[in-house]
Amino acid sequence: MVCEYLRVPKEWEELVVELEYYLETGTFFENLKLLSGVDAIRVNSVNEIWAHLAGPSPRPVIANLLIVDSAVLGYEAEIAFQHAVVVVGIDAQHVTFFDPLSQSLKSTSYEQQCSLLDFEDAWQGGWVLAPRG
Repeated sequence: MVCEYLRVPKEWEELVVELEYYLETGTFFENLKLLSGVDAIRVNSVNEIWAHLAGPSPRPVIANLLIVDSAVLGYEAEIAFQHAVVVVGIDAQHVTFFDPLSQSLKSTSYEQQCSLLDFEDAWQGGWVLAPRG
């Protein structure tokens, strides 16, 4: 999703290899820095998201979240799990993001929103991808 937005085309097969994706375990969040054609910029705090989204060329933030209940994603987690979402907006009360699992679990591909406080509680780190060159 983010590579398409950045106009850095990637085929599924290419992503599987570069991110070291496995059906049983998915991919480790840190592997985003392995993508070819982009520079990965570490985002260390929720406060840093503001700068990436507010600049003259806004860049979405890929956030790693620890999901323990339905507060952030809107669906229950049977067990706690780490999950990546693409943050596209943030204000004093809410975070707006796209969730790749929403299509299958909530039958929607639209933006999702949660409270800033719930998002901060789930925050585990993030990346901004920028086209290399």
